[in-house]
Amino acid sequence: MLFLAVFCGFLAEYQLEHKIEKDKEKQFMLSMVNDLQNDLANIKTTTAVKRQGIQIADSIFKLFSSPQLNDKLAHIYYYGRMFSATYHKFFMTDGTLTQLKNAGGFRLITKRAIVDSILSYDNLYQQFKGNEDILYSRQLEDYRAVMTRVFDVNIFNTMISDETGEILMPPGNPLLFNDNKELINELLMRVHLARRNIINIIKMDLSKMETKARVLIEMIKKEYNMK
Repeated sequence: MLFLAVFCGFLAEYQLEHKIEKDKEKQFMLSMVNDLQNDLANIKTTTAVKRQGIQIADSIFKLFSSPQLNDKLAHIYYYGRMFSATYHKFFMTDGTLTQLKNAGGFRLITKRAIVDSILSYDNLYQQFKGNEDILYSRQLEDYRAVMTRVFDVNIFNTMISDETGEILMPPGNPLLFNDNKELINELLMRVHLARRNIINIIKMDLSKMETKARVLIEMIKKEYNMK
């Protein structure tokens, strides 16, 4: 009888521990879904900012190729300054993922396909982060370096609102600091390279992460009977 009582106690304790772990597993997955939904919202914002950068780049090319170039210098100042300010980084919401990695939480996730999908999503983010840090941000810095030789900083000083920080169109039709054709060509080349990388980041990284996040959310909801 004593053995049976001890055995039953062991079974009850095991069942309780199993239930606690299952509850933790589902809580982790609920948190993961929330993180992924935050990512989707942030990806949407980041993509919108980057698309704005593409439009600004197109405006710069159009203005510099215009026969009325000398009448469009205020617009060139405006878009030239705007392009240098369109850098917007996406950061993954990784609170749950960090817990899973650091606290041995992955052992609680019994659905192997879910674990593989989470790790695959993390790999996509690391790839995106590397592409943005190494390529786009460096090329944007290269653009800013050439920009300092083309535009007059005194004009730029008149274009920033002290109250809101907003970039404004300069008054009049201010001259460029340097209108050397080779220098202008270098500026446009920097715009071209940065623009191409913005497009690649949207198509190759952000869109893939968005799709992966949506699929992962649906997988988790289905596997764990979430609404």
